[in-house]
Amino acid sequence: MTTPLIDNPAAFCAQYGPWAVIAGASDGTGEQFAHQIAATGINCVLVSRRHGVLTTLGETLEKTYGVKTRVVVLDLSLANAGIQLCKAVADLEVGLFVSNAGADTAGKLFAEGDLNTWHNLINMNVHNPMDACHILMQPMIERGRGGLLLMGSGQAIGGQPRTGVYSACKGFSLNLCEAMWTELKPLGVDVLSAVAPLMHTPTLHRTLGDLAHAIPGVLDADYVVRTSLENLNIGPIYIFPTGIPGDDHEAIMAARKQRIDNVLALAKAMFEGG
Repeated sequence: MTTPLIDNPAAFCAQYGPWAVIAGASDGTGEQFAHQIAATGINCVLVSRRHGVLTTLGETLEKTYGVKTRVVVLDLSLANAGIQLCKAVADLEVGLFVSNAGADTAGKLFAEGDLNTWHNLINMNVHNPMDACHILMQPMIERGRGGLLLMGSGQAIGGQPRTGVYSACKGFSLNLCEAMWTELKPLGVDVLSAVAPLMHTPTLHRTLGDLAHAIPGVLDADYVVRTSLENLNIGPIYIFPTGIPGDDHEAIMAARKQRIDNVLALAKAMFEGG
């Protein structure tokens, strides 16, 4: 089994440094990504709408880990925010992009939600991460190293009521990550879709209130982030328990990985004559 690079901070920095961009860094999993990545010595670009929170987090990271930080205040639900983000870091050598923004707090049936809400959700989960990946991967390919980590959701496995657009977005992200992994892994760039479970985060507790404490199997954000970083150089997916009765997350993950192997073999036969 491949050894996680996160267990070797020097190797982790060599592959993913000197700068990481963390989209959706203000709290919860984003804050955890910032701490755990900064602990390896990688400088962090912190992105969200909340300037004060990001500034405080940046000061903490600099003081605690001795890294540099940059704050980018940006609403990632707006059109072209991914392109704006890349312009804001164009002067930096970005070796790691973490797309962490994208929670669905609407909780509405598809017919009940207005189109503006759904368009913003698609911007945050599809258009802007895709744009950022496409732009940021180019210099990674040239350098022959780097990483793209897209936080997904167990809802990517199939549609669910009241989260139809969100589950569709995460399905897009999951398939894109699998495709990018097949294309970029031979070029030295790692890709991971972390198909995340319900987690104890401020977003979950704001959305569900006291019900969040009654849901079984909710994981801590620091564990999910650590596990995701452990699997970044392995890829292309890591599926956490979905919480849905009857779902075997390990079997689903194994089946998807087998499909990727089969697709790669077919592509090789078609295009390389192997």
